[in-house]
Amino acid sequence: MEKEIEKKVLARIRPTAQESNHIQNAASEVVSRVTRESSGHVAAAGGPITPVVVGSVAKGTYLKEADVDVFMTFPMSTSRDVLERIATEIGKKVLEHTVLKYAEHPYIRGKVGDVTIDLVPCYAITDPSMKMSAVDRTPFQSEFVNRHIQSFQRDEVRLLKRFFKGIGVYGAEAKVNGFSGYLTELLVMTYGTFISTVNAISSWKKGESALVPGTSLGVKLSAQDNLLTIPDPVDANRNVAAALGPDSFSMAVIACRRYLRRPDARFFFPAERRPATVSEIRKAVARSGHGFLLLSMEKPDIVDDNLYPQLQKARRNITALLERNGFGVNRSLFSVETEVKILFELSHRQQPGYWLREGPAGWSDNSFAFVEKHRKAGGNIFLVDGTLFSEEKKPYSSPAQLVGESIDALSLGADIDGVKKRMQLAADEDVVVTGNREILTRLLFYRFPWE
Repeated sequence: MEKEIEKKVLARIRPTAQESNHIQNAASEVVSRVTRESSGHVAAAGGPITPVVVGSVAKGTYLKEADVDVFMTFPMSTSRDVLERIATEIGKKVLEHTVLKYAEHPYIRGKVGDVTIDLVPCYAITDPSMKMSAVDRTPFQSEFVNRHIQSFQRDEVRLLKRFFKGIGVYGAEAKVNGFSGYLTELLVMTYGTFISTVNAISSWKKGESALVPGTSLGVKLSAQDNLLTIPDPVDANRNVAAALGPDSFSMAVIACRRYLRRPDARFFFPAERRPATVSEIRKAVARSGHGFLLLSMEKPDIVDDNLYPQLQKARRNITALLERNGFGVNRSLFSVETEVKILFELSHRQQPGYWLREGPAGWSDNSFAFVEKHRKAGGNIFLVDGTLFSEEKKPYSSPAQLVGESIDALSLGADIDGVKKRMQLAADEDVVVTGNREILTRLLFYRFPWE
């Protein structure tokens, strides 16, 4: 059955000859334009600027409607500010509908006809160990894959990419912390086929490692504690899976185990999820007995790779604040649209108004100090089976009051701190409104993507 499913999926995701020609023609056109335009910048750059197609289009592992990555390789003597300035000028001239994007340094996204192009500057290093920026190894990686991948494995890579997309773990960017395209290619090259890779992933445990045939584990990687370690064939001391997060790792293992038991096209193409109605959410909230706290704020004008780590930090620090003050957090999540929302599900709707602090045994050397300290705090001191306890009134009556009065002093991330003064707080029933249906559905009615 799985073979039939994979055959049908492949027919949907593999570009036709006409589509491939269209994408390749767009890539060739960009290379020609950059070559012409860069000739006027040779003196300023200190040498020639050479365009090269990299990524999935260069390796023949791309899906339908693929974007094209073209790198502009600069002499190693070019300063970073000159590289960025020239790359931006060239990009704006050779592409249409350009947008300036940011990673380690700026790059240009635009169009040639209806094909999306990312035009990225890098340094023309002669050895991967000489990297001067994060992307300098990329041409070597493309060359390695093209030299070692077997022809039939390109379709196996396509299947694995679509599988990872379907279960929501494709992409190494901070928004996903999943499997990059390059990592996906290396996995297929390591295990042979899509289904053999799925079999391998189904038995993964934390600390898994694998070697692409003919490669070795670098000395700097051998002692690292990673979820998954796949040494980069062009730099054995770099872990290609370094960006992989625990949720994506676990999701991949669960999905692969489930797919092997019950193959289904929904792993590749999940059904669109309908948000629950306000009425359905209200019933679920009432049944749960949990409390809810929602923070809403305007979205900072920064790229996702800067925003998402800050949101993770904000969620962690607010959770720690709540739990330090006796408000237990079951789970939390955030959403990013035109505004940012962070939702917390609290252990109880009604929180006790008093702390119960356990102290030492009455005969302990520090028992008197415990009594003195907690008497000053207004505590009601008592003994239970020889152990001292202090019952004290909490300074905050609700999680919303606590967060509202503490948020200014709480570090949430540089850019989020800049907008937190305009943050809105809602609790319990006030959270259940039409505009929050999607995030509440994700929390209250969670299902795996293929379900």
